[in-house]
Amino acid sequence: MAKYRIYNRRQQGLAETARLILEISGAEYENVYPKDWDKEKGSTPLGQLPVLHVQETTGDWVSIAESHTVERFLAADLGLLGSNPIEAAVLDMYHAAWCDMIAMFMWKVWRVNDEDSKKRGAAEFWDSFPKFLDTHENILASRGPFYGGEKASLPDIYAFTWLNRFISKWVPSPPGSLTEEKYPRLWALWRSIRENDRIKSYIESGRWQLKE
Repeated sequence: MAKYRIYNRRQQGLAETARLILEISGAEYENVYPKDWDKEKGSTPLGQLPVLHVQETTGDWVSIAESHTVERFLAADLGLLGSNPIEAAVLDMYHAAWCDMIAMFMWKVWRVNDEDSKKRGAAEFWDSFPKFLDTHENILASRGPFYGGEKASLPDIYAFTWLNRFISKWVPSPPGSLTEEKYPRLWALWRSIRENDRIKSYIESGRWQLKE
């Protein structure tokens, strides 16, 4: 029986980085979907999704909410958050920076229903995002190929989640905004994780689509 369960709607959403951490680590896990969310909401820690269920050595199950908390826990539990507190803090710093940047996209674009507001929010995001990418291109130049050096870790997997969406045009982006010529190191990071045997299998198998 899997030690981990991802409880979320049948979509990538905010749970996808957690799934990618589990996939790249070779950990067994299950996807569990709400059957009646209105009734099930009260059984979750904060009344929101996604939730990670973790089985302790005692056999008891613990529920953890907040997607970034879930990501940090899984990364630490599966050896993807450094080997000591200093390394963990540095990697978490880069993860937090990506989380802050993407939060801007989430609140200004993804969760906005009014089309005019969405367009304004997208313009603001795409004004700020390239500057952020420039900074992280330079960070990878001094640390790379990954944020922790030779081994992919939490910030790399989180960055991959969103780079993959932008590069594949699953999330629309302005023409020429995120090219390999401009950001070769970020593209190398994206490509390295996408070509990881376990991640490649996950993508090619179609399991990421969470079909019925």
